[in-house]
Amino acid sequence: MPNLRRLAALAATAALCASPGIAAAVTFDGLDLNLTGSAQIPTSGSNAGNVLLTPSSIGTVGAAWLTAPVSTGSAFSTTFSVNLTNVSGVGNADGVALVFQNVGTGALGSAGGNLGIDLPNNTTAGGAVAAELQTFWNTYGIVQNTDANGDAFTNSQPVSGPIDLSTASTITGTETVSYDPTTHNISQNIALNYTTSGGSGSFTRTANAIFDLSARFGPTMTVGLSAATGGGASDQSITAWTVNSVPEPSEWTLLGTGLGIMAVAARRRHRSAD
Repeated sequence: MPNLRRLAALAATAALCASPGIAAAVTFDGLDLNLTGSAQIPTSGSNAGNVLLTPSSIGTVGAAWLTAPVSTGSAFSTTFSVNLTNVSGVGNADGVALVFQNVGTGALGSAGGNLGIDLPNNTTAGGAVAAELQTFWNTYGIVQNTDANGDAFTNSQPVSGPIDLSTASTITGTETVSYDPTTHNISQNIALNYTTSGGSGSFTRTANAIFDLSARFGPTMTVGLSAATGGGASDQSITAWTVNSVPEPSEWTLLGTGLGIMAVAARRRHRSAD
């Protein structure tokens, strides 16, 4: 394990020294995104049409950020489907995380065990908050930042049981992350299938943690998906992604006013026609 740890740390250092990828604006599954680092939407191959966050290449990091800011005072929920294949190096890639931050849509963290989550905070101390699925270190949970050595995230939990995700040749499934602005609870629900040399199986995991995103980031935040590789690598792609963000009360008022104006205009047009 120490050798693997050193490989991951070296890969993370290499990523920090590398020039970040140029941000690219795209639309995927009805969402407007900004892609940074290694993230791309291939037009051919097995990942054609998917958001490929990282190719199966050692020491890479990529992210896909929603271009529209998300209110920290509103209920928020998102579900995405992951597909990790084409494993190379010393094992599986480091994994994927749903990230909340206020650096912006051009953000790019470092590779390896960081998962690209090691981002600053433009409002308060503490940095980014994320729901991570660490497929190399075999952990999951709601965390804040991490360290460059691939050590366990704060609040992370081991994926205990018969499966070590770092040995899986394929990992597919869905993850749902939700935020309640009243209780400040962030929940993570994972449902995945995996294949190893010893066979295949599935598992589900849930995690919860309290983070006041409004106090941490201000009235709005940037939300996106980040992934990285270290000494182990794989194609880490997103095959589907839906977002549900509930408007704030003030936004409902504006919406109601707008609908009222439209109704008055429609009645006037009807009277004119009569």
